[in-house]
Amino acid sequence: MVFPEAELPVIDISVLQSELKEGDPDLQRLCNQVKEAAQQWGAFRVVNHGVEKELLNTVDSVSRGLFSLPPQVKERAVCLPFDGYSKGVGLSSGEAICFPAVLASDSIQQYAQKLWPQGNPEFCDSLRTYSSKLADLTNSLIKLILEDLGVMTILYNDQVVGLEMRSKQGEWFTVKPLAGSFTVIIASALKIWSNDRCWSVEHRVAYEGKEPRLSIGFFWNFLKEKEVRVPEELIDEHYPHRYKPFLFKDYRNARVQEAPLDIFI
Repeated sequence: MVFPEAELPVIDISVLQSELKEGDPDLQRLCNQVKEAAQQWGAFRVVNHGVEKELLNTVDSVSRGLFSLPPQVKERAVCLPFDGYSKGVGLSSGEAICFPAVLASDSIQQYAQKLWPQGNPEFCDSLRTYSSKLADLTNSLIKLILEDLGVMTILYNDQVVGLEMRSKQGEWFTVKPLAGSFTVIIASALKIWSNDRCWSVEHRVAYEGKEPRLSIGFFWNFLKEKEVRVPEELIDEHYPHRYKPFLFKDYRNARVQEAPLDIFI
């Protein structure tokens, strides 16, 4: 059963665009809002984030152009399990395409050449600019979380309803579209790293409409070959040590296989 009346916290992060010093009351207020949302909801929305509307419109447009390509063209970019084109996997029965390390390599050009014989500079440039903006935003949000204690997803959604989340009380609710916002979702790796101080929200897509629905996710991950362990300062009598250290690549493989987090205890 879905309870559509629940609403994610909406957080105005415009103060991050100012040069505020540590201890500034506006910055501390924002830090408290992010901390509460991460602990109680495992997700929140951000507005006034500094990513230009024109850029969002361009990324939306080129992404729709990508998915409107013929199936046999999109299948040129199949490269599972963590990148490339796929269909009928993940949160829904729709399509997905993932470009790894957009800012660190020419992988996006390599994929573009598979999809468009002459390449697609507008697609590559807009996604690289978008990824750079989202990387800066993610780093700022992680710093806010670390102020009180990193891994999360920043999701752009169009105005088509479909994203659902499960509250701490176990009730599913519909995440209503909010123009110009990003949805920040705490991933389970951050839940483990924070020793359960952050909540990882379960989410899914439930959509049976005919109108195309577009989501663009930006994923911030630990390095896959690095060991992830709970910091000593996050262990106390209220939060006893719960999770054993693990390599992030093993965590990713476990999540692909839909293994429970208990395997890391």
